[in-house]
Amino acid sequence: MKVAFWSNVHGQTGVTSNVIALALMAAIEKKKVALLQSHFVLNNMSKPLVGTDVNPEEFRDTGIDALIRDYKSRALSEDVIRTDAITVPNLNRRCDLYIGTGRQNEADYERELLTVFEDIYDSVDKFHNLSFIDVRSGYREVSQSILSCADVVVVCLNQNTHVIDRYFAKPVDSNNVYYLFGNYDENSKFTLKNLQKKYPALRKRSATIAHNAEFMDAQNDGQAVQFMLKNYNWSKPIRSVGVRGADLVTDNYWEQIDLFSSVEKREKQMKMDSAVDEIRRRFGFYSIQRGLMYRDRILSAVNAKEEHTVHPHGYFLG
Repeated sequence: MKVAFWSNVHGQTGVTSNVIALALMAAIEKKKVALLQSHFVLNNMSKPLVGTDVNPEEFRDTGIDALIRDYKSRALSEDVIRTDAITVPNLNRRCDLYIGTGRQNEADYERELLTVFEDIYDSVDKFHNLSFIDVRSGYREVSQSILSCADVVVVCLNQNTHVIDRYFAKPVDSNNVYYLFGNYDENSKFTLKNLQKKYPALRKRSATIAHNAEFMDAQNDGQAVQFMLKNYNWSKPIRSVGVRGADLVTDNYWEQIDLFSSVEKREKQMKMDSAVDEIRRRFGFYSIQRGLMYRDRILSAVNAKEEHTVHPHGYFLG
């Protein structure tokens, strides 16, 4: 599955931190993960994941530049795709990192990326369970093109309503968008619940990642993997699991539905109730009743509509 992380503004929503955190969580959960970065600048994802002491020259022949070169010269087989990646340490080879470009000419890089990236992304995804990409923020053509070929788009926002207003003035054109609030502060006036009231689109598919200074420090120290291995643990008991469905029917549908009843059975019951109402309207309330009512002479004479009489369940069981 191809998952693209993007924001409408630069440097304010923690896109890179969010994608690193979720990619590491998936790898710890034994998923095979690819982690790509399309940035021309600030493409330094190797430092938090591999370490600050590693010589950048060791990565010269890897990443997005290597994928583009090999795509143009030969088929992107599994072996080639593995060779073009940096293996993130301490995760049993479950996280492949493809760093951003080292080119000097931005226009040439983005022009070439536009023509080849969809095929490259598909090839990488073929050999991974999840393929996360850190997409350059903003509305550049290459960024929008990458978003269009992703299976899921994660729009990274913050609790600044000006940022949210700017996004919804020009939202992502995708049917599978999720909203993620990184560096989330639950003490803010603009909690997710309050933001969902102000922006109805956030009521679906919204989540938060709380601000964590220790995780930020770990990234700066090249210790992001070690931090996640130490602190991330799904082995704890699950207290509850919730399931919610939304927009299952149109707004003008009047009936309250549930997850477990049969649609056919419900429609059959509605038709039967309508027929009974029509018979009673034409021939009187007592013209048709349930057979159970005739087990008791008193009950059979009760007009529930007019008398509003309520009987306990045990009354019917004798």
